Amino acid sequence: MRKESNNWSKYWQRYDTLCRNIKSENEPLAEQLIDAKLYVNGLTDGWYEFLNMFKGLIFDNFNNLSLYCKLEADFLIIQLENTLTPQNKYGGMTVNERLVIANKMDEFDNAIKNKETSKVIDILKSLELNDDNIIAILKSFKMPIIKS
Repeated sequence: MRKESNNWSKYWQRYDTLCRNIKSENEPLAEQLIDAKLYVNGLTDGWYEFLNMFKGLIFDNFNNLSLYCKLEADFLIIQLENTLTPQNKYGGMTVNERLVIANKMDEFDNAIKNKETSKVIDILKSLELNDDNIIAILKSFKMPIIKS
C-alpha cells in the first residue's frame, strides 16, 4: 500500500509540475487543469471524470502547448488510462456501471422499453457479460430468451 501511495504522490507531483509549466504558456488552461483535480474523490467515477477532463483540455489546447508539455501530458494520461483500465475492461463492475462507462445506458433503456431482445443481447455482449448473466437479465425484465 505504501508503494502505491508513493506512486500516486509522484503522479501528482508530475501533474502539478505540468500545470506550473502550462501556466507560463496559458494561465486559464492551467487553472482548468488544477480544477480538474477536484473530480478525484476516491470513487472510480471521479477518476474517470478527471481523466476525461484532463484529456479534453489537453486535446483542445494541443496546438498551443510546448513539446515538453505535450509529451508530459501524454505520459500522464497514458499512465492513468493504464491504471484505470484493468485487463478485463469491465472487471468488477456492475451492469449499470458498465452501461455508464460504455455510454450505452439510454440505448439499453430504450431497447428494454421497446422489448428489443436482440438489441438488449447485443448491448450486454458488448459489455463483456457471459450468456448466463445475459439470460438472468433478460428474465429479470421478463423478456424472451433467444440465442443470437
